[in-house]
Parts: sequence; structure tokens; C-alpha cells
Amino acid sequence: MNKKYLYISISLITIATFSIVIYYINSKEITTQEYLENGYEELYNKEEPNYNNAIKYFTKVIKLDPENSDAYYHRGYAKMRLGSSKTKSALSDFKIATKLDSTNSNGFYYAGIIELESKRYDSAIFYFTKCIKFNSEFEDKYRLRAEAYIFNKQYNLAIVDFNSFLSESTFAPYSHHTYFKLGLCYYFIGHHNEAIEAFNNEIYYNPENLFGAIYYWRGISKQMLKDYGSSIYDFTKALELGKYDMFHQSYFDIDWDFKIELAYLSRGISKLQMFDYVSAESDLNKSIEIDKNLSLGYFYLGLSQIQLNEISLACINLSKAGEHGVQSSYVYIKKYCNK
Repeated sequence: MNKKYLYISISLITIATFSIVIYYINSKEITTQEYLENGYEELYNKEEPNYNNAIKYFTKVIKLDPENSDAYYHRGYAKMRLGSSKTKSALSDFKIATKLDSTNSNGFYYAGIIELESKRYDSAIFYFTKCIKFNSEFEDKYRLRAEAYIFNKQYNLAIVDFNSFLSESTFAPYSHHTYFKLGLCYYFIGHHNEAIEAFNNEIYYNPENLFGAIYYWRGISKQMLKDYGSSIYDFTKALELGKYDMFHQSYFDIDWDFKIELAYLSRGISKLQMFDYVSAESDLNKSIEIDKNLSLGYFYLGLSQIQLNEISLACINLSKAGEHGVQSSYVYIKKYCNK
């Protein structure tokens, strides 16, 4: 064959091969983009999102382009929207998405939520910290990390995050009972004045959504500061409003509410300190009627009855307190009962 024609043939073959490769590359890009757009349409359809169809489209993208972080993220989000049965798989997608794109703050955010719901608090803190580092658009990222810190009993860090949430978000004072939880954190580390201020803010910003626990914990903080008269008001208000099961409707199952018997006990103690022995006796009797194993109820009831000169009753209740482990009871038993 003439060399000239040979060169021409080779050139034509090369061009044809190159054209075929370019065709398949362009075809892949177009198909991937089309699948992505179809997935978005199914996922974010305002009238009727179809999460299962969205998952199918994003899975097709991943098969064509295994390095597509966006497809993993959106598939994880669609799975998450389907409920708890899909959260493990959703978490796997978010992990891959953030590994492929280490700045994917949304992926870190939703991974943090799943870990928080699953009570893996260290992992939740890790993901929310990554989310914060990359300036996530979600305003409640600090609040959610604070929740995880509370479960880990890292109250000082929770306080920092709650205050960051309050400073950055205009809706923070009115949402998620942020000031109430902040007040509890201050209480747990013994900062009772700051706790009272936070509880005051909760009452100020959410007057239409008050519940007994706010007043109970504020009353306890006041009692710790020996403000007994004001604490009596708060315990009374707590009993009027009653318990509130908000914190048991989601994964926040930590007991931030209060027990009715403890409100009676605490009010009785404050009344005892205010020398209102008759009323204190009434409250303390109610506390042990509700919980017959309430050791401090028997103890303080005995002290009230001593002041009322009801020595025989006092000795019975002090003895019960001693049986329940209150060693201080025996000091009073020795003084008033062993005669």
C-alpha cells in the first residue's frame, strides 16, 4: 500500500476512535446530569416529593460516576426523609459524600443529626464541629452540638454553643426552649445566678409556651441561693402548670422535666426555712404520699413535726428517713426520741 494512503488510513482510524471516545464521554456527562436533575425534581417536588424515585436516579448517577459527592449527599438526604429504617444507609451516603468532598457542610450536618438521634454523642459532636468549620447554612448547628454536649455532661461547652446559637440566630430565643436548656447547663455547673437569668429569658421570650419545669428549676436555683420566699412562688407555679412531656417526644429523652413529688418536697423545704411549719408539713406529707421511698420527704417532715411539737410523729418519720439512708436522722432521733 502506498505510504501516503497508509498514513491517511491511520489518521482516519485515529480520528474515528477519538470521536467515539469523545461521544461516550459526552454521553456519560449528559446522562449523569439528566439523572441528577431528575433526582432533584423528585426530591424537591413541592407538591409531592417521591423519595424512592429520587434514590433510584441518584443511584444511577453513582453507577456512572462513583466519585460524584453530590449524588451521594442527595441520595442520603432522600433516604433520611423516608424515616428511621433508612437512617443507617443514609449515614453511609453522607460519610462517602463528605469523604469525596471534605467541604460538604450539609453532609456533615445531617450525619450529625443521625448520630445524635442514635445517641452516639461523640460522633455527633465530630460531625457538627466539621459542619461549623465549613460555615454551614443551618442556623441551628450550634444548638445541636450543644445538645450532644449536654448528653456527654460537657456543660461548659454546651453553654458556649447555646450562646453562639443565640448570638447568630434571630429565631433562637423563641425556639427549642434554648434559654431553658442554657439555664439547666448553668445550674449543673453551680452557676445559679446565670441559671436564673436564663430561666427568666425563657419566660420573657416564650410567655405563651410555658411549662412547669422552667419554674421548678428556677425555684431550685433560688433555693440554692437561699432565696426561699421567691422559690416557693416558683414551686407553686410549677405544680400549677404540671409536667410537660415535650422532651420525650423525640430523641431528647434526657429527663429535663420534674417530678411532682420533688416539687412538693422542695416547696416544703423552703417553707420550713421560712418557719411556716404547718404548710411545710402539708407539702412534705404530699411528697411521701406520691413516693413512699422519698427519704428526704420523711426527714424534713420529721423536722417540721419537731417544730410543731409533734414528737411521736416526728420520731416515726425520722426513723423511716434513717431506714432509707439519711444518716442525719439519727442525730435528731438521739436528741428528741431516745428519752
